Amino acid sequence: MIRQFRELLYKNHHHPMAQQKQLLEDTLRKWMNGHSQIDDILVFGARY
Repeated sequence: MIRQFRELLYKNHHHPMAQQKQLLEDTLRKWMNGHSQIDDILVFGARY
């Protein structure tokens, strides 16, 4: 899963932060496939 997460970030780093957030949320929801979340998730993004 970590490799796919890195690839997702790398392929989409040029998009606006709001679009990246939506993409991450959609990807997570699809990956969870209806299961409830059992662990905390934190993704931090910064632009400079």
